[in-house]
Amino acid sequence: MDEGQGLMHRMHQLAEELRQVVAQLGQGVPAPAEAAQGLTQTAQAFEDWWRRAQKLVGGDLERSVPKVMQALEVHQQRLEMEIQRQKAMAVLEQVGSLSYVNKDEFMPLSEIQFEAIGMLRALKGAEQLDETAMALAAGTHPYALLVRLVTNPELSDSDWQEIYQAVRQSLGNELAVAAARGKLHLEA
Repeated sequence: MDEGQGLMHRMHQLAEELRQVVAQLGQGVPAPAEAAQGLTQTAQAFEDWWRRAQKLVGGDLERSVPKVMQALEVHQQRLEMEIQRQKAMAVLEQVGSLSYVNKDEFMPLSEIQFEAIGMLRALKGAEQLDETAMALAAGTHPYALLVRLVTNPELSDSDWQEIYQAVRQSLGNELAVAAARGKLHLEA
């Protein structure tokens, strides 16, 4: 890798030297012998490096690069999907960690926690993420909004009202009121 970077640096230097030679030739000044020698040495170094790179790849480097790039893109997509999966799972785990202040069973909360457990199990084994998982990861799913309402007392009035209304419409009035009145807490 360092050798390749060194070679790239030398090629940039050589390009600058060649620009100067071209300018000199344009003025009628003959090219210095060192310029041709530098060009020959750099070309030989590049060819040597290219042959070694092809041996390392095990074949035709030009044909292998697109395959390597494609594999890297697939790997990047998988990593991005796993990041989204982890975000979605974190929201579901937070829903599972919500508690009601009175410690009595609060059925609306118990119902969504039960559903969140099922969603968490399905999400762990899913090969692809569905719209629900993507909404959880993006923070737009009603469960994510509920967690946000419970954990962010510093919301602006307009954000609070918007989130409250969305939770109320999606999850019901009882959960929205409990969250708004501070009756739900996220256990550590």
